[in-house]
Amino acid sequence: MRVADYARHHGFECTPSFAHTDDGFVLAIDRITHPTRYDASKPPIVLMHGLFQGSGVFVTSGPHSLAFFLAEHGFAVYLANNRCDRAVTTFGKTSHHTLRSRRDPTFWDWTLSTLAKHDFPAIVAHVLANAKAEKLVWIGHSQGNAQAFLGLHYHPHLNAHLVALIALAPALFMGPLAGHAGSATCPHATAAARAAREGPFAHLVHLATNRPDTFATVFGPASVVPVMHHAQRLLPAPVFTALAYRMFKYLFGWTDRHWAHDRKPHYFQFTPRPVSTRSLAEWLGNVKAGYVRVMAAGGPVDLDGKVTCPTALFSGGRDFLVTTAPFRDAKARRAMRYGAAAAAAAACAVGEEGIRRGPPRVGGARHAPHDSACGVPSPVAAADAKDGAESDADSAVNGDDHVGGFRAVRDVTLPEYEHMDFLWAKDAHMRLWPEMLRVIDEAWAAEGRRG
Repeated sequence: MRVADYARHHGFECTPSFAHTDDGFVLAIDRITHPTRYDASKPPIVLMHGLFQGSGVFVTSGPHSLAFFLAEHGFAVYLANNRCDRAVTTFGKTSHHTLRSRRDPTFWDWTLSTLAKHDFPAIVAHVLANAKAEKLVWIGHSQGNAQAFLGLHYHPHLNAHLVALIALAPALFMGPLAGHAGSATCPHATAAARAAREGPFAHLVHLATNRPDTFATVFGPASVVPVMHHAQRLLPAPVFTALAYRMFKYLFGWTDRHWAHDRKPHYFQFTPRPVSTRSLAEWLGNVKAGYVRVMAAGGPVDLDGKVTCPTALFSGGRDFLVTTAPFRDAKARRAMRYGAAAAAAAACAVGEEGIRRGPPRVGGARHAPHDSACGVPSPVAAADAKDGAESDADSAVNGDDHVGGFRAVRDVTLPEYEHMDFLWAKDAHMRLWPEMLRVIDEAWAAEGRRG
């Protein structure tokens, strides 16, 4: 089934369109609206998928899918795809690129940095033009938010066109699983994460970072294991679902404990999707380093002064792949400067301490989330979904120690959520979607007051 099929099945309108990158790729984008509740005065919303996925992941949870929830609240929702994911048909010709074919090795020569430099601004420009709007909301899952953070690093002027950036499973800093792959000792990690220390994920990282030629031979010189996409198309959905789920669980420790099991065959219609081997290798290099690097051998992305739009972080307490600890803890931020082992250990320690609620103290006094002095972005306002108890953060998030400096208006951790639960948890429409809607409404109201 296509995105349009899911949308129309649930009573929504779906209009396909496409964006062009400045290096010639054609990106498929679907616009979903409610036939009677659409409100043109509201900002358009872009939903961007993560690694190995396509935009359909936002419509496969039945009537409670994120795309449908937002459309029911009056928004025009744009489901975007990165390069190489889905072909676009124009004038009777189906293609991904204006000049290159999928058989051309240069067609697959791209990484996360490429998506940030080219796909991110192309999608923003296309959606603004299509919606006849000046600003939009960007909601990204995993790579979908790393792409936006890095995109704003390269194109800081695009902050002026973002009402808010909402990061589901923020993927700038790698979590306990990354620490294990990087040979870090993490004494407070859960049993599941500890088991991955010498598991397949660690060997995958080692292969990508130490034996790149062998990695390319095993996974393919262009796209990652292209045969699995043929299997996805040809095998019965339940069979492919069982195989794909076991593969991802084996590699990344995912479980389906929070998913609606009858929806699993739908989830795996859009997972996995084509990814370049070079992109996967870069991600595994990031895992070993402990953070997303600006370039293949560079340091962590420094967002000070680069991300000025309101930003919300939604993380999972059982998401071992990524962490938000360096955003909120001075020790973890400092650790990023001393290598992956120290960073991963700090991330695990912070994860065990629990999440704090309320704005941190700055100079002994509390500041509201939107307060600022001399134009400096305000500190993080942390909202813990665990118990609602308030306590002070250890330190401010500005100053020389701040690696990932930006203005976060929400910092929410769902203690039992795993990496994919932000898309597929059967209770997400009750626990997560309303909080995201509040972020959007508050940011849009603030825009109105400034305007």
